[in-house]
Amino acid sequence: MSGGATTRFVMRLPDLGEGTVSAEVIAWKVAPGDTVREDAPLVEMATDKAVVEVPSPWTGVISQLCGKAGDIINVGSVLVRYKVGGAAPAP
Repeated sequence: MSGGATTRFVMRLPDLGEGTVSAEVIAWKVAPGDTVREDAPLVEMATDKAVVEVPSPWTGVISQLCGKAGDIINVGSVLVRYKVGGAAPAP
């Protein structure tokens, strides 16, 4: 892949611990069009046991948020779509 290429990636909701199968979107920390850095906070999610801030796994531009406040997202479902320039991010 060339250094100037833009690739689209999806971030799926990770397991937030203790066998969680879904979580509720509490508040987004980003919006479509925002550039985020790796480890920057993306969203606050509530599980049965805690409110967790989910970080970005890589640097890129947010192209789509898949859910709104109050939505329940299943672990493994697409949470955020990104545009990432350059080399592919680590999985």
